[in-house]
Amino acid sequence: MKFLVLAMGLFLIGCESPPIAVPPRVSPAASLPTSVGVRLDTVKFTYLIAYPDQRRPTEQSILALIRKTAPRLLAASGPLHVAVNPTQITEIGKNSDDEILRFVESAERKILQSKAIGLDLQFSSPTPESAQLLLLANHISLALARSGGGIILDDTTGMPFSAKFWRDSYLQSYAGKTPLVSAQTVRTYTKSQVETAGMEKFALPNLRWKGITGAFQTRALALLCEIQQLLVETTGSEIPQSLVLSPESLRHPECRRRFAGARAADAKPTKISFRRAEDGFLEIDLSEVQGETEEERSLALLLSAFGGRESAVVTKHDEELLAASSRGKKLYREQIRPRLKAKLRERERVMVEAPFPIRNGREWLWVEVDSLQGKTLSGTTIDDAEAVPNLPAGSRVVVKEDEIFDALYIVKGRTFGGETKEIINRRASHPL
Repeated sequence: MKFLVLAMGLFLIGCESPPIAVPPRVSPAASLPTSVGVRLDTVKFTYLIAYPDQRRPTEQSILALIRKTAPRLLAASGPLHVAVNPTQITEIGKNSDDEILRFVESAERKILQSKAIGLDLQFSSPTPESAQLLLLANHISLALARSGGGIILDDTTGMPFSAKFWRDSYLQSYAGKTPLVSAQTVRTYTKSQVETAGMEKFALPNLRWKGITGAFQTRALALLCEIQQLLVETTGSEIPQSLVLSPESLRHPECRRRFAGARAADAKPTKISFRRAEDGFLEIDLSEVQGETEEERSLALLLSAFGGRESAVVTKHDEELLAASSRGKKLYREQIRPRLKAKLRERERVMVEAPFPIRNGREWLWVEVDSLQGKTLSGTTIDDAEAVPNLPAGSRVVVKEDEIFDALYIVKGRTFGGETKEIINRRASHPL
């Protein structure tokens, strides 16, 4: 193995390594200490570069590119260590969907559909608090990818990038020395939780938020973006047990604008507390948030951060509303009910508008549905009831399917139905 000492960094060019199969692994930093408050003393992460048609650069050209890139960017940030190993990457994108490949140019996707030669870049630094070292690693990777028309794979997130998208997300998103953390990480969800991948690059554990379901996960994922940013911007050698999040607490101008634009007038500075899970994740701690269940406490946290608590609207079931209701019921019978019987996939969401009795009539609430048993739907209320006592958002309820007034179906980000909600919102904004 050959060694090259350059500026303040150590670069290693190694021998051929065994084939690597991707999508790359996503490691939640399981080796992190178990107590909240300690940051990694060394940052370590891996990028892979896949090249087409035997275009992998030679050892001499790799060294030349590093010599050219590193001194210009390294400055006084601290040492960055890079181990460069030739490798084979097998069938990266053969079974990947458009979501995984959204940052790869269409013409370049063929590189990912068969065996490719490549480079394994292992970065490490004993100066984890320097975002400039991550910027340097991103510049080196871009230079090596461009040298042979390669595609970069971020092993911490499992995402491949064409050189253009890598430049936009990993380089140009910086504001001075402050990285846009959401551009270099990903957020994922399962049925009842959301989490991040890629925080290892910032010497921090990935985040997890449990007890957040369906309709609220989009908001929770958005809030995780700002929590990630605040952690990276404010965390020194120790990870705080809590932070207060508001637009003013964020340094990156795009984050400030994004968060401020998503908040309603009743939003408040919000305390975000953390606890360390056994697998190394940093979990959102809801123990001090008001609510009886994990779902209720999650929704209370979202309402505090974003505001926008909805008020009940009194309206007549006139011809326009009844016609929209009829279309929603048809959607439920023909498309949604068969999906519920077959069990929903992770990227599917179903909501129904159902009645709840009050003294002088009924209050209609939207319910996130998670199961169908016979002719009964079980789920979680999306909004606080105003006239029904003890029924806050996040309450578990059962409703009869023959009583629903409308239905809404979300799959892969596309929404179908829910017309009555749009009509009622319009009437609330522009009353007759």
